[in-house]
Amino acid sequence: MSVVVSYKRQSVVFVVMAVIALAATEIAVRYAGDPALDAYVCTSFMDSILYSGVAHRDRVNMCREYVGVQYDRSDARMRVPLPFDGTHVNINGDGFRGPPLDAFGGDPYTIYMLGGSTTYGLTTVSDDRTIPAQLERKLRGGGIDARVINAGVPGASTNEERYRLERDIAHRDPDMVIMYDGVNEWITPGLSYDEFLATDEWVEVAGLIFPLRGAGGSANGTAAEGADGPPNPPPPRERTTRWSLGLGIGVISLVNAVDYRTGIGVINFLKDMVPVEVEADEDAPERARVDYGPAVERKLRDNWGGVCEAGDRMGFVTVNFLQPHIGTSNRTVSAHERGIDSDILVGLDPPLYVRASDLLATVDLDPAGYPPCRHVHDLRGVFDGMDGVPIYFDWSHMSGSGNDVVASAMYEIVRPLVADDITA
Repeated sequence: MSVVVSYKRQSVVFVVMAVIALAATEIAVRYAGDPALDAYVCTSFMDSILYSGVAHRDRVNMCREYVGVQYDRSDARMRVPLPFDGTHVNINGDGFRGPPLDAFGGDPYTIYMLGGSTTYGLTTVSDDRTIPAQLERKLRGGGIDARVINAGVPGASTNEERYRLERDIAHRDPDMVIMYDGVNEWITPGLSYDEFLATDEWVEVAGLIFPLRGAGGSANGTAAEGADGPPNPPPPRERTTRWSLGLGIGVISLVNAVDYRTGIGVINFLKDMVPVEVEADEDAPERARVDYGPAVERKLRDNWGGVCEAGDRMGFVTVNFLQPHIGTSNRTVSAHERGIDSDILVGLDPPLYVRASDLLATVDLDPAGYPPCRHVHDLRGVFDGMDGVPIYFDWSHMSGSGNDVVASAMYEIVRPLVADDITA
């Protein structure tokens, strides 16, 4: 009997030590891990049909690499990825996903593609399956000596993109700048670029930086005109604590912990139980439902127009694309897509995916309405007729094959512009 107990004790000790070892490894790989990435990426990597052909070990490594990427947070307005070397994800020394900027040598036609996580390629198996990488491959296959640099940053909207252009890209003398936008414009849709620059108060929620209130206005873009013209700060508003947001993300982190059989997810779960302080605004849900389209159009006109004006002044071509969303194409979604749990951030009203779907469906993309931009294109229906084909990983991120469809549509538009620019 004592021998049996001894074996049991040894087994328990072995299991405990194994868990500790795995947790230590997980901490080392996922140091300061981002629970938002856990929510969007890690859990679904384990069982998504889009990765059915990817070995389990590779899916785990994909998750670890995506979560392992850290960000330079010295400037609250812009999260720039820090250098990272991996099998699936690589961030070069300049903070762009993919190979070093001088990897090709020579003097290729240089395109920078700005966007959020869909440009960055948050759910792609490797760097070369992102939209920028596939567009570059198509251009080279079409006889254009071009490099397309992935300047996407998870969570970025056009405000952050315009800011990064001015801070990190303009001095590099780009030949073309592509902006691929839409979904992330639900983040403070009424916040103008001037107000974004004037914002001096920020909060981090789920690894993303949100403006609360700034010297030039509030996060929803409302500001009163002062006697001398510039807007005054809005009066202080009562704040409330939203437990549900942190709890929703924490629960998903706990699910990750079960998937990995390690303890780090439990730590994330407890960490994410910390309440998040956000602005209280009783009118926000209703305003979000009613004013999304016009607010997003104003924001696109502001930032697309600002970048296009910079292009005219500095001599680079600007091309603007409104991106697709799971609900914007005329198609029957696949069984996998019908089962997507889109509202992963519990407690938002209306749900996150409904906000994104509503705003993209109602945006008026008449190119004449976005001066001085001359190349404004609508990709919301790029998947029309692709009935039953699994495209989306979640409500906006796509598989490599979905990225390929988008890159093909971009190629048809971009290639003649590049050819004309080269011969001009």
